[in-house]
Amino acid sequence: MKKIETSLINKYINGDDIEGYTLEELENDSSFMKAVIHFTNDPKMYSLCSDNLKKDYDFVRFLINKFESNSTFIMEVANYFLSNTDNDIQKKELSIMMEDKLPEKLSFNYRIANQASYLETRVEIEALEIQKPSTEASLGMGFIYVFDLYNDSSIIVNDYAKRMINEIIEDNLSDFNTALHKIFEGPEQLQKMGVNNFLIDEIGNHDQMLSSYVSVHPELIEKYKEKIDNILENWDKYEAQAEEKRYDNMFAMVHEYLSMVDTNMTEQSVLYYAANELGIRGKLQYYDEKEELKFIDEDYEIEGFKLSDYIMLVNDEEIKEEIEWSINTSLKERSIYLNVKKIMINQIFYSKPTDVYSLISATKQNAKKGKSDCQIIKLLPKKETEKKED
Repeated sequence: MKKIETSLINKYINGDDIEGYTLEELENDSSFMKAVIHFTNDPKMYSLCSDNLKKDYDFVRFLINKFESNSTFIMEVANYFLSNTDNDIQKKELSIMMEDKLPEKLSFNYRIANQASYLETRVEIEALEIQKPSTEASLGMGFIYVFDLYNDSSIIVNDYAKRMINEIIEDNLSDFNTALHKIFEGPEQLQKMGVNNFLIDEIGNHDQMLSSYVSVHPELIEKYKEKIDNILENWDKYEAQAEEKRYDNMFAMVHEYLSMVDTNMTEQSVLYYAANELGIRGKLQYYDEKEELKFIDEDYEIEGFKLSDYIMLVNDEEIKEEIEWSINTSLKERSIYLNVKKIMINQIFYSKPTDVYSLISATKQNAKKGKSDCQIIKLLPKKETEKKED
């Protein structure tokens, strides 16, 4: 039927006699039933469609796109079609569409089916890699294989491309902030290169065919581009946040370590004495005060004294006198001080500091085993013969 008259639709809806057509013919006609559904905007008209029409892929896609906000209805339509077709391409496409259109809590079954299909294809690609002669070029992620299989379906090709891109990103750039600050000296360098070019180059390191495809379909990397754009806007905050995290880790570790040992030195005195030796006295006090004030209401005042203006009173001369007396008169106290200093250097200055809790665990284990970083020199009296020779 090329043109559907409104009068014909009205007669059908009102149940009037329609000359020249039977109900079975009309309810099996995709164009007519689409026109009826457009006119009424009523998903209940689906129940009037013939069983054959309910299995028509083009008609089913029309319904899903038109009523995509009606999750219950489109799931009914999709599931009936999926259980009554043997067309593998149509099954994959419809399942991908449903995952995209449904809320996450309702898309679980489709999401699992789509991921299983993708993983099955990845296994096939790995098998091809093993079988091919070593002289042949690498398949990379195997996008060329996917494109060859499904080049007639942009829905499947794009879905597989997004999954491969996600695999590449998760394996290599899962922490965009850290990765970008290691790769680029500043935001200007990345901006000059271009965010899209950076992502396409990174993808190309793993699959040249996929990289070429993405350059023509940049919408596939849009969500990653948005993440990177946000990082560029907050580039300067990263270093400050990273430094604060290093100091927070250091404070936590020093506190944990000192709680495990027996010492007369206070935590504050050890920290500030070591900080003076390391040339980080100002930074230490800044982050120390920040830590102290973290859970205090900055607007709370006592007799006109604002807590956000609080400055810790640290007497460096008293600390120096206390620490130097302790480490000069006790090997144990000196060992403890040197361990604290080692922790501070490790956590603040190392590009890849040892995990705080691993170090604490190692310290506890060494303490239990009676290990010490100090070498004990055993002093023995001279033999009688040696004394006579003297």
